[in-house]
Amino acid sequence: FMKDWYQKRMGNFEVETIEEHKHRVIYLAAEGAIFIRNMVGYPINDVVWNDIFHDLEKMLNDETSNLYPGDGTLSSTTI
Repeated sequence: FMKDWYQKRMGNFEVETIEEHKHRVIYLAAEGAIFIRNMVGYPINDVVWNDIFHDLEKMLNDETSNLYPGDGTLSSTTI
């Protein structure tokens, strides 16, 4: 069931553009945080939890944030 759910939403996780790379990283970071807190049971208080998701939202909405150094073009040395 879970595999199908992710498959419908993320396909095979392939991306082509810088923006798609950014969205994939942010999505996986959110999923990881949710997994750590809810599935593992790691104690993350609400203040820290909100701070994590505020950071992710800020990254998502910040058009100037670049996950890759230099001119932002993709190459095997930047990934």
